[in-house]
Amino acid sequence: MPDESEVCDYKIDPDDPASWGGSDGDECYIPNELLDSTGYWRCPHKKYRDNDRCVFHMDGEPENKTREDYFLIELAKKTTTPDEDDRLNEIIGAEFSKLNLGRLSGKDSRLDSIPPLHLEHCEFNNRANLSGLSFEDDVFLNGSSFHSDLVITDGVFNGQAGFRGIDVHGLVDFSDSMFNGRMRLNYATVSGRVNLSGATFSQYCDLSGSEFDSGLDMTSIAFGARASIESLNLQGITAHGSDFKGSNLSGSDFRNANLRNCNFESALMNRISMEGIDLRGSCLFGAALGGATIDGNSQILGRPNQDNSSNYSIWNHLRAQRCVYDPLYASDDEIDAAFNIDKAKSVYKKIEVLAQQNAATSLQREAFIRRQDLRKLTHKRATISKDSIVGKSVGFVSWVKSSLSRSLMLYGESPWRVVAWSAVCIVLYSFLYINGSMITQQNPTNFTSSGNPPSSVSYIEALYYSTLIFTTLGFDVHRPIEAGRLLTTTEAALGAVLVSLLVFVLGRRAVR
Repeated sequence: MPDESEVCDYKIDPDDPASWGGSDGDECYIPNELLDSTGYWRCPHKKYRDNDRCVFHMDGEPENKTREDYFLIELAKKTTTPDEDDRLNEIIGAEFSKLNLGRLSGKDSRLDSIPPLHLEHCEFNNRANLSGLSFEDDVFLNGSSFHSDLVITDGVFNGQAGFRGIDVHGLVDFSDSMFNGRMRLNYATVSGRVNLSGATFSQYCDLSGSEFDSGLDMTSIAFGARASIESLNLQGITAHGSDFKGSNLSGSDFRNANLRNCNFESALMNRISMEGIDLRGSCLFGAALGGATIDGNSQILGRPNQDNSSNYSIWNHLRAQRCVYDPLYASDDEIDAAFNIDKAKSVYKKIEVLAQQNAATSLQREAFIRRQDLRKLTHKRATISKDSIVGKSVGFVSWVKSSLSRSLMLYGESPWRVVAWSAVCIVLYSFLYINGSMITQQNPTNFTSSGNPPSSVSYIEALYYSTLIFTTLGFDVHRPIEAGRLLTTTEAALGAVLVSLLVFVLGRRAVR
């Protein structure tokens, strides 16, 4: 331990922002355990020559060596003689003209195993590069200011990694790094793009309250535990293939974000903005979407590669509007391993509610239809799998009802299907009437001008008669004969049913 008279006289008062380069209202990130009995943090390093301060806090650069060189010397002391001074790792409030340790990764034995580091409230005037390094213990850069980029690619953080409240006037690149401890990048301000692609977060990750002005790339990241990304502006984020399972994303702005093939199972996504978001191929089972907002450009159901499909067909288009748990989501010759009917039903119901809250009627309709399709599939499987006759019968009857509901009116979503079936019935019955000579005229003498025999009718008259019967308006001048009476009865019954269904479907759509 150096003599007290040899120690740097730099100190920080957490209650005085001016002492650590902050402004009124700023938070001091120095841990309480590093403060002395008077409540100050005091620099533990030796004075530099005749200066009252150490090389890290003196005005101007030291001679012959840079602060980066002295930084390496302090790391060497902690690495080779870790008990020499427990506080040599505290380099708080320092100013670095440069810090490029990434160039020495794998070349300098002093960087093989970096001890705990406290670099809170430091200032980095040029690019800070710590890429390829392995931090065996905690690393804290909380409250530091970077006038250029912060790059830590392919790094390994085995302890806590603290970047709270950092101010970066450039990009932040943590791509392909591994965070085995808790990682905090909350309440940070970054003017450039933040790149977290390929990073792994084994424990808690907190990005809440940060401002990333140029967007965030979270492609193929993995969260081993829950993450907190609350109240974050993530407009235009790219994060396809990432794992957000159990994360807290509440209140964040995901407008126009690319989140294809992501895992959001059990994630908190309350009050998030999802206008223009692309969630196709993502897992949403158990996700909380209360108060979330979407618009007509939001894509939630379907395959991510739908737009780029080289073998586009109507069948592929219909299949594309499904969630990943749906057994029909996969290709024709492949069943998706993640398919689960119960999960699919739950997700469709959740999307129905979300769409209803945002007046997205097309999406609500799509989710409802897909959920009913799964119910029909469940009835079909019950018909096959049940051992008892009663079970098979119940399943078969339920499947027939679901099939008829889909065919006739698309589960109450398509009035045009009802109209089409009505037209088919009218035309079909008119053919049966005229080809079987099943109707005649009540007063044939009034219709002989057409050239037809007195007891016969033309096709137009048969079509007219069929329409009157279907709509239950009466016979007019025609009367059914022989088997025509049975046909007339069945058509009238079908007409009553289909007209009632049409009224039901139109009423349902009007209420929605």
